[in-house]
Amino acid sequence: MAETQYGVTSYRWVILGVFMFVGALTQLLWINFASISSNAAVYYGVTTDEIDLLSLIFMIVYIGLAIPSAWVIDAKGFKIGAGLGAILTGVFGLLRIFAGANYTLVFIFQAGIAIGQPFVMNAISKLSAQWFPEGERAVATGLGTMSLFIGIFFGMLLPPILYNIGGVPTVVIVLGIVAVIGMLTFLLFVREKPEKPPSPAAIEEKTFVIEGIKKLFRMRDFLILMVLFLIGMGAFNAIATFIEPIVGIRGDAGIVGALIIVGGIFGAIVMSGFSDKYRKRKIFILISIGASVPLLLAITYVAPYALLLVVAVLFGFFLMSSLPIGLEYAAEQTAPVPEGTSNGLLIMMGQIGGIVFIISFLDLNATNFFIAMLILTGLLALSFALCLLLKERPFSEKPE
Repeated sequence: MAETQYGVTSYRWVILGVFMFVGALTQLLWINFASISSNAAVYYGVTTDEIDLLSLIFMIVYIGLAIPSAWVIDAKGFKIGAGLGAILTGVFGLLRIFAGANYTLVFIFQAGIAIGQPFVMNAISKLSAQWFPEGERAVATGLGTMSLFIGIFFGMLLPPILYNIGGVPTVVIVLGIVAVIGMLTFLLFVREKPEKPPSPAAIEEKTFVIEGIKKLFRMRDFLILMVLFLIGMGAFNAIATFIEPIVGIRGDAGIVGALIIVGGIFGAIVMSGFSDKYRKRKIFILISIGASVPLLLAITYVAPYALLLVVAVLFGFFLMSSLPIGLEYAAEQTAPVPEGTSNGLLIMMGQIGGIVFIISFLDLNATNFFIAMLILTGLLALSFALCLLLKERPFSEKPE
């Protein structure tokens, strides 16, 4: 049998760029009503709690579809799996335009977009493994993850601007058109895999999803990662949701929240780049979570507004950079379990954490918010302690 020829193609960056566009859209459409919730409530004739449900439905749906979407991605391939997510995003993003002021229809179409989200989010490491060599995989995963942060950023920034132009209908129309463009771009330009695999990891035999899940629950390091994602992603989702009462009178909560996202965007690139350069994962996960602990405490107590803005950038930089490195660590250390399976379970844990923390934070007053933030800080410190138990392995070494 002929020896396998490996190689990389510059088209991998086109694939990644298109994926990032669609990934950003899933997050933009998830959070697009958050920054205009009171105005949207008036337009649809409902309460702000019902508008918040348009965002919360994404977390709920993700939990139910984490495993099925991982199976589709792993069994049918990256293009079909992520492509299904792109189609659902485009179609239901377009249908929202025709819902008018009917809240029930908007909720149904929003749920349709939510169904597409896990098919996109769970495909990040699958794309990295099939198109990028080992020395670029954390960067590719970092950029793919960064697109999610970019989507959240523009999901907070654009709706108020569009609302001032033409109200809620303008917001829905513009974002619906962009969603269709994202869908068409994906279908036109994305291919399943390159002619030559970039590394042995791209062609190694994978286990079936159910068998893979069984293996994951027998791996100590993966169980630790599940706890890390439960706390880390859950804390981020809660902080992003309640940033206004957390910041209080200390400054503009919108700017603080936006700077956390900006810091996360840069952190996803920089820390992932160092992780690839030095061919290490554990140490950078430790640095990211370890630095996040005092910074979360600072966000809770720092009074000078200028200093709070600096802390927000640093907090986002470190906490959010742990996400892509953690996903890549899981994909590498749990092989031959498919990447979609490991990523899907980890992000599902993050969504569960988000729901638990958000529900726990409901109806808290200012004093209790400080107590809740102290509890989150303690949980993040626990995450750092758990990180010390992770094993660092060379890229080429397989787990036992």
